[in-house]
Amino acid sequence: MTQPPIENSPAWLPDPWGAATYRWWDGRAWTATIHPPKEPSPTPTSAPQPGPYARPDAYVPVVSPQASPILAVEHEAGAGHAARVALLVAMVGQAATTLASVGELQRTLKLVDRVLSSKNGSLPKTTMNPALGLVSNLGSLAVLVCGVLFVIWAYRAAKAARMLGLAGQWGPGWFIGAWFIPVANLVIPYLCIKSLLPHGDQGVRAVRLWWAFYVAQYLLSTAAVVVGWVLYQNDQALGAWPWIPAALSVACVVGAALYGRQAISTVVTRHRQVAAGPAEAA
Repeated sequence: MTQPPIENSPAWLPDPWGAATYRWWDGRAWTATIHPPKEPSPTPTSAPQPGPYARPDAYVPVVSPQASPILAVEHEAGAGHAARVALLVAMVGQAATTLASVGELQRTLKLVDRVLSSKNGSLPKTTMNPALGLVSNLGSLAVLVCGVLFVIWAYRAAKAARMLGLAGQWGPGWFIGAWFIPVANLVIPYLCIKSLLPHGDQGVRAVRLWWAFYVAQYLLSTAAVVVGWVLYQNDQALGAWPWIPAALSVACVVGAALYGRQAISTVVTRHRQVAAGPAEAA
């Protein structure tokens, strides 16, 4: 058998087993992706009936469309386009939600002070700003819908990667379920998206930056609320302190959206290159 290549860069190379002309080397090991791909065995819709007039071609071969890696990648690309647009919408929604949350916190703490300082403890007539609540709710709804579109793309990308021989240890189900596991959802989704690229691919940088900004915006938006509450508990004026982590969180939201769009484009492009064969990947 042919020795594996010395270089670590992913590439199409002559198949050492001779099962096809080329086999994809992912930088560490040979994968199951070959070129040209093996033709799937046709599945008859009905077996020919025995008899004097039976013909060997008396059935229509049926090949499942899901068996085509190229078709799977194109489905992934369509979902990727929707996910890229969704990230821009989510960027605006998350930024609005973060800023509105800080504004609501300040108004709520002021309301508490007014109630405690009043003689009868009655609630003032003008208390909350309905516009802040509306902005926060609409922003959260936009983020939720856009998150669903992103997960749909990730699931289709995982299925395409498995057909191309690029799938790692994370199955397609993880690309959905990982987001719902407390604490682990700060790590596993990143590992899943990273596994969509061949080992050593330079596109991993965009995935890392996307996830770094994503986690940072989550921590900073939480810090904005915590800072305001701590200052209030210590009888200190809130001032601009809660707005500082909130502004940094908004900046991270923008970074996460931009690098997330770049990560999606990189994954789709790489999958298309692998599916197209050596001529396109060269």
